[in-house]
Amino acid sequence: MSRLTLLAMCLCAILAIAFASPLPSNTTVDQSTGSYSGIATYFDVGLGACGHTDTNADHIVALGLKHYRGNCNKMIHITNTKNGKTATAKVRDLCESCGLGAGTNIDLAPSVFSSIGAMVLGELDVQWYFM
Repeated sequence: MSRLTLLAMCLCAILAIAFASPLPSNTTVDQSTGSYSGIATYFDVGLGACGHTDTNADHIVALGLKHYRGNCNKMIHITNTKNGKTATAKVRDLCESCGLGAGTNIDLAPSVFSSIGAMVLGELDVQWYFM
C-alpha cells in the first residue's frame, strides 16, 4: 500500500469519527429538577405511544419528543398558571405537535384538563415538571 493511499484512508477515518453523531436514545437526562412553561391542550385518549390503551378518564399526558423519550409512566405535576389549580398525570403518549417551538407544550387527557380548567377554553397556560 502506498503512503498516499494510507494517508487518504487515515484522513477518511479521522473525518468519519469527527462527523459521527450519536444514535437517538430512549433515555433522557433526569429532568426532575427542571420546570417548564407551555400550553396545555386535550386529546381523545386511546392506544398511546408507550404501548398502553387508556381512556379519557385516566390521568395521562402526552409530551413532545424532546421530553417523551425514556419517560413513559413517569409522573408530572401540572399547574394552571391562571387559576393555580394543579394536577398530576402519567406520561403515556407522544404529542407530535407539542414539540414545536420550545417543545414544552403538553396534551392532557380530558380528565386532567377539566380538573385544572374549563374544557371550553381549549388551551391553558401551564407550568409543569417531572416528579
